[in-house]
Amino acid sequence: MSRWLVAAVAACLSQLAAAGLRERLLDFDLNDFAIGAGLATTESPYVGVRNSFTVYPAIASLFPGAFDDDLAFNRDGGYGIRWAPPSGLELGALIRYQSLGFESSDSPELGGLPDRPWTLEIGPSIGWRAWPVHVDYTAFVDLLRHHTGASQTLRFSLPKRWERSYVIPEIALRRYGTSFVDYYFGVSAIAATPDRPAYAGSDADGWSAGVSWGAQLGPRWLVSGRVSVEQFGREISASPIVETDRRGYVSLQAAYLQPLWRSKAPAATDASQPFDRPALTVTMAAAAADTHAWLTSVAEHAGGDRAGDAELAYLAARVRIAGRHRLEIERYAASRESGAAGAELDDWRASYAFAVLDDPQKEVTVDAGLHFMRLDLELAGPPASGATRRSPALPALGVSAEARFPRKLAVNGQLRWSLLDLDPREGRRLFISLGMTHRTFAHVALGFGYVLDRLSLDLGDGVTSAVDLDYRGPSFTVTGYF
Repeated sequence: MSRWLVAAVAACLSQLAAAGLRERLLDFDLNDFAIGAGLATTESPYVGVRNSFTVYPAIASLFPGAFDDDLAFNRDGGYGIRWAPPSGLELGALIRYQSLGFESSDSPELGGLPDRPWTLEIGPSIGWRAWPVHVDYTAFVDLLRHHTGASQTLRFSLPKRWERSYVIPEIALRRYGTSFVDYYFGVSAIAATPDRPAYAGSDADGWSAGVSWGAQLGPRWLVSGRVSVEQFGREISASPIVETDRRGYVSLQAAYLQPLWRSKAPAATDASQPFDRPALTVTMAAAAADTHAWLTSVAEHAGGDRAGDAELAYLAARVRIAGRHRLEIERYAASRESGAAGAELDDWRASYAFAVLDDPQKEVTVDAGLHFMRLDLELAGPPASGATRRSPALPALGVSAEARFPRKLAVNGQLRWSLLDLDPREGRRLFISLGMTHRTFAHVALGFGYVLDRLSLDLGDGVTSAVDLDYRGPSFTVTGYF
């Protein structure tokens, strides 16, 4: 199933390319969107776990993708790009944050269970919009491969639009694969207790209903929201770690429509918006970890605690060749020490990058290459043990983006995904960074931000299929332009 979904995503992207994807991207203007914030609360289905409450930044337009054929769209919590010709057919690819899951410390009833961390999901979406009732089908798989199951949704919606407002009621049929259900709601035999019997998942069918709405208040303010409820199938609600067979969601957001970013094509005489294309950029970064530092899981399994030192640094260089083409090389190093365990990681990446967008307002690049990794593990206690594992050259994929304000400020982000083969353990690595920079000097920019580095290693020990080694914390960057 997952291979089919990946192939479907590739087919969607190829169709988008054939439909003039880059030309439509070049017309994309950040100043067409309003910037604001939102609040959301989600009911937790797990026993003893409190409902979540989230504050998040919001980027909004007056009318969502159900009312236009724009390239960017969102659906079922995911964001992506699509091809929507006048015929009514719609093909797209999405990525979303999956908030299901828990940490064993979230409630006493979950104690002793392996953590089920958040993840990113990707998948294709196909729809038909020629009728008053829109019909679409979307499927997602886990990008980090915590499980191999898919979540699928067949949705029916009735978008209604007025001059300055809209409402979209919907109902959907949902299906979760066996591996998905077992990962998020299963209980392995080794983690079972008299009050929490073992439970193995199976395919689960359910439904959901909701309504989304939005309105323009005055010339600049946009408000929108969503209310929805999902009814789980019996295969999920029967799990001993599930407290309720329903999950509700409520969100409210407000955004202000005001041009914040540089113009896409500033006048040649506008000195307040300098735009240069350096031949070489070099970024040095350092980060400080929080108490859930990188390698915490290994330290705890070895009988230690969360105390210890953690360090992270990386050096990246990008050389511009032939306009939109770049060559990149990066070295990433991290270390973690505690009374029970220690580790050092050294990862080199070399890749080719192409600038899908490159104008005074924004730059977006996609890259593909190879990386080489070495991981040194040291576990204390009798008997002390240590190991050095080296991964052969394996694929690494990434995307980087930067959006520029009128003067010297810019915001940026990057996502790197790579495979690991640390014999006998296999896995994946996800690196995400978000930050803001200030062009303090002619050739130097200073910045700060936040980084997350997750190593997902398959253990095959019968307790859990994978363990996640997280490093997350604030970062400081220095970038040179030459």
